[in-house]
Amino acid sequence: MRYKRLVRIILCSSLLLFAAQFAIFRIRGVFDLALLSCLYDNASWVTEKPRVLLMGSSRCFHQLVPSVIADLNGLGSTDVANIGQVAAGPFEMLHTYTKHIDLLDEAEFVFYVLDADFFFESSHVDSPYERILLDRKQWDLISGVHGNFYHLPAVLFANAIRGSPRKTGAEMGFEGLPHMDFLNMTFEDRDRPFRLDLENFPLSDFQVGSMRRIKELCEAYGGILVFVLTPFWDIGSLEDEFFDRTDILVRALDDALGPTRLVGSWEREEYGLEYEDFLDNSHLSASGSEKVTPLIFGDIESIRSQRPAMLSGRVPAGATKRANRN
Repeated sequence: MRYKRLVRIILCSSLLLFAAQFAIFRIRGVFDLALLSCLYDNASWVTEKPRVLLMGSSRCFHQLVPSVIADLNGLGSTDVANIGQVAAGPFEMLHTYTKHIDLLDEAEFVFYVLDADFFFESSHVDSPYERILLDRKQWDLISGVHGNFYHLPAVLFANAIRGSPRKTGAEMGFEGLPHMDFLNMTFEDRDRPFRLDLENFPLSDFQVGSMRRIKELCEAYGGILVFVLTPFWDIGSLEDEFFDRTDILVRALDDALGPTRLVGSWEREEYGLEYEDFLDNSHLSASGSEKVTPLIFGDIESIRSQRPAMLSGRVPAGATKRANRN
């Protein structure tokens, strides 16, 4: 009898603990405690106030060279900081920005590399914080690849905690990449079905809102936000969904941010790039970074005089690209 009672107590306690963790860790305020760790801290290495901040995903982290920007614009070696990170979306950049705002508040320019992939809910699948935002249907859809943690938010919370930053201050946050013979290689993209599914993984209001907050903070401290386009090896090889997603994002950013500045281009011909200047179709190698950075950032003060405008019509539209490709 005592044994059965003990078993019942254990079972009831387990059920209560399961229900409690679901109720507690689904609350954003509680889950936010993970942000007190080193999660999304990409500027822990910054010790002096930079005048130029570079933000974005790997297309920033591995492509924009702070030392080149500093040399061409008469800035000091610590005046340009690259706080981009692999697979980082606007929320990750916003968290890094606000976590170190006491050091980053004097940035005169915030350059953000535009990458539509990380503005959609499909990017939440691999993001340790944003995964908590996925609903039950989305978890069911990705369960075959990523497992289903909808009812295990405590596990998501534990996995989100970081004991140390992912990024060091080597080369002021830049890390160059080697060239690979990518045209003769195949790559697995397990998340492609989710990116294509705009019905179930639409534009993320959470990420667009984070981007708006970055702009507001930047301007509140006297800086200006500038979006950046960086080149592809062959933009014509990109699928229609790339342009569809970019069109959706551009319209949303226009609505949320209003007029903004834009520099750079997706076209490799504008930079005189060769095959060896790319890691793959969408990332530059170190040699490509050394070529592209001065062409975009050779005179950043001239960007200040650029009149802000809507992104629509300036970021290449899907219909135009498809027409050129055909």
